[in-house]
Amino acid sequence: MTAEGEVFGPYELRRLVGRGAMGEVWEAFDTRRERPVALKLLGSAVAADPESRARFQQEARLTARLSSLHVITIHDFGEIDGRLFVDMRLVDGGDLAAAVRAHPQGLPPGRTVDIVGQIAEALDSAHAAGLVHRDVKPSNVLLTGQRGGDFCFLVDFGIARLASPGAAHLTSTGTVLGTTAYMAPELFSGEPATFRSDVYALGCLLYELLTGHRPFPGPDPVAHMGQHVHQPVPAPSWSRPDLAVFDQVVATGMAKDPSQRFGTPGALADATVAALGRAGTGPAPVGVATSVLGAGPRGPATTPSRTGPPSSAWPAADGTGPVTPGSGPPGSGPPGSGPPGSGPPGSGPPGSTRVGTPTPGRPPAPALEAPAGRPRRWRWVAVGLAALVVVAGGAIGADAVFDLWSPGAVPTARAVAPPVQSPRWVEVSPDGRRAFVSGLSGSPPSPSVAVVDTATDQVTGSTPVGTFPGDLAVSGDGTRVYVSERGSDAAPGTVLSVVDTTVNRVTTRIEVGPAPSGLALSPDGRVAYVANEGTNAAPGSTVSVVDLSGARVTATVPVGQGPSGLALTPDGRKLYVANEGVLTGVGNTVSVVDTATNAVTGTIRVGDTPRGVAVRPDGRYAYVASQGTAQAPQGSVSVIDTSNDTVTATITEGLSGPIGVAVTGDGRHTLVTNYGSEAAPGSTVSVINSRDDVIASVPVGQLPFGVAATRDGTRAWVTSRSEFWLLEFPAR
Repeated sequence: MTAEGEVFGPYELRRLVGRGAMGEVWEAFDTRRERPVALKLLGSAVAADPESRARFQQEARLTARLSSLHVITIHDFGEIDGRLFVDMRLVDGGDLAAAVRAHPQGLPPGRTVDIVGQIAEALDSAHAAGLVHRDVKPSNVLLTGQRGGDFCFLVDFGIARLASPGAAHLTSTGTVLGTTAYMAPELFSGEPATFRSDVYALGCLLYELLTGHRPFPGPDPVAHMGQHVHQPVPAPSWSRPDLAVFDQVVATGMAKDPSQRFGTPGALADATVAALGRAGTGPAPVGVATSVLGAGPRGPATTPSRTGPPSSAWPAADGTGPVTPGSGPPGSGPPGSGPPGSGPPGSGPPGSTRVGTPTPGRPPAPALEAPAGRPRRWRWVAVGLAALVVVAGGAIGADAVFDLWSPGAVPTARAVAPPVQSPRWVEVSPDGRRAFVSGLSGSPPSPSVAVVDTATDQVTGSTPVGTFPGDLAVSGDGTRVYVSERGSDAAPGTVLSVVDTTVNRVTTRIEVGPAPSGLALSPDGRVAYVANEGTNAAPGSTVSVVDLSGARVTATVPVGQGPSGLALTPDGRKLYVANEGVLTGVGNTVSVVDTATNAVTGTIRVGDTPRGVAVRPDGRYAYVASQGTAQAPQGSVSVIDTSNDTVTATITEGLSGPIGVAVTGDGRHTLVTNYGSEAAPGSTVSVINSRDDVIASVPVGQLPFGVAATRDGTRAWVTSRSEFWLLEFPAR
């Protein structure tokens, strides 16, 4: 065993996070790259055992196949001084088991459906790669707050295995790996785990989230075996009658016969969305990945893509381990062994659709419950294997593996009737059903925010505001839109307005700094950050920190000159501020603000006149659009590595005075509006893939300004001087 302060190769061990039969997990510091990491150290006995070493290598190959928003990034793995190690991203948050304990009567149905959808997306990605997780349970789901909801990571793929018949599994004969409270009946009779074994576990997890307790609360593994094999599937309505709409979903997900279960985890997740819509108890899910669930049949070619391999072999936190199987029920057939989506007809709910496509009648986003107090934050380490794959004698990192799978796609563009005159900024509700556009409307024209039904392109409402808007932000449940009232250089505004979207009316006006521009919301929706751009006559150069519950500014942070765009990392710990400058001085920096202390911790040099900034959904990179100057009108996009706050790439290809920037919710594309200048107006949106390659320049209206994308990555909207455009990405 190692000790705190010990040096292991280039790593300084700082704090022991966990210890089990196979080794230890440490919070460590990588002195080569100067960043904190989670470091898993396997015991020397594991490294000395040929079978264990072979499993380690196999798991590295397996997990390198995965790409999903909802798995953990792996930096490195290998062997130092005869000891195997895995270096991975260190993540803040708590696990789903803690959330269940905090809700003994069950989580709200809307939140449950959201979480199940994100887990299903991770499983669909694994299944498309031929990998079965085999240990889906609440303690293997990490939750981090993001954009007003939960962001989930499915972790601990350590006992995962290939589903192909010829795969080498390297498991001990006569044992079953997993947690018995969530294990499918067929596994207790010695049948191999299949994709539908994971569907069963997801059904168990769905039941537990809805009711607050496991479907079979046996006191020990032996009791669990008998209950899973012989007892009928419990119905959520036995605990709460209002959950009756979910009874059939749970019954199908936990069917004793694998062939009678949903064909994919995504199909189960879509069934929960349909049930929630029938329930009238709450709206459809709001989380980031509910829009990329993958309903029904799905193969490897349509795997959703993102950050690379998830976590690896590590003993469960609750101490569960290998289980000796008993005998299965007479006549219980073998589990389905086909590819994902190969289930029988009807394995999905009648009329179920892929979540994230424009579906008439889909319920609106839910009101997420507000925590009673600021939760205590603790370091939660998701462990994993394999960020390196050896190809033709070379090493390809996790990002490169992802890029090989997702080189990007070119969207089509079509003009939509402009909802306001002189459209300025645009934001999309979390469920993708509404777009909010700022500009001028009425006669005489006055500043307002219009609401557009994205299914019909029709304006459904409009809210007057005091002065011309600087930026927009939408709450996680979609019930509030926040508007910074910038005004003009001659008459700057000083107000952050709160619009109640259920009645299209400003309900609160909060005084901030002069000429408020950029706007960002904390992941829990409690705090707004407002960039006070100011003018030559009324200098700003600050960010106001606004307590939304108390409708007051609690801190004012000095930043660079003329702050414009703002963006938070998904965990809410860092705020990136693009300092545009003012008429008398060009800005060229990004300020980095620690939101825990409201202090600037770094200043990053970027291109001249930075206007917009956006952070990738996995939090690894920030993109800054710099419009440039009259002497350098092309402008640039700077790519910032958020782990060390350095610029790793500068993009200039095909740009023409970029202003707006957005990253699609699936992380595959960065969209940049090329505004140009009054003298030489731009008229395109640059599409950048995750390799930082500009793969297209899509024509839109003159002087394009704002851009916003849906969370499923299928659509985006662009405002220009007098037009409104919809970008649609091809189906994957």
